[in-house]
Amino acid sequence: MKIQCLGILILAALSCGKNSDNNKDENTTAPLPGADQTSLEGYSLSPNRAFAAKIVWNNAPVAGSFDNSAEVYFLDPKGEPVSTSQLTRFHLYMASMGHPSIKENEMTFTQVDPGHWTVGRIYFSMGGSSGSWVVDLEAEVNGQADQVRVSIDHAVE
Repeated sequence: MKIQCLGILILAALSCGKNSDNNKDENTTAPLPGADQTSLEGYSLSPNRAFAAKIVWNNAPVAGSFDNSAEVYFLDPKGEPVSTSQLTRFHLYMASMGHPSIKENEMTFTQVDPGHWTVGRIYFSMGGSSGSWVVDLEAEVNGQADQVRVSIDHAVE
């Protein structure tokens, strides 16, 4: 009986732990007071509320190809345009399978304007249904560094 109770306690303790990769997309929390809800629609708010980010795919993503590209847009937490941004990482992660993509170092980042970047040569190592892939963005916006997880709401063929 004691062994069973101990096993139950250990199992309960382990189930309370958090996996940081599974919780990164919980940053769609409410914007700061005064934020324009309509201007933040479709954006993900970073955990420290440094910025909001949105990814728009130029074409439907395809696995095994460097022809994938996307536009990354940043707003401040109130939904206003930003004065500066530096996109430092665009990390593909297949949340449904628990692994990153490969060839991240092949990606190109081009700044279009202060809150808009084009990311090219994005390589998906495998296909997946809508929501199975996410992007972990790291950026510095208006002088504040933060990260945000953005779900890819398109199937990757």
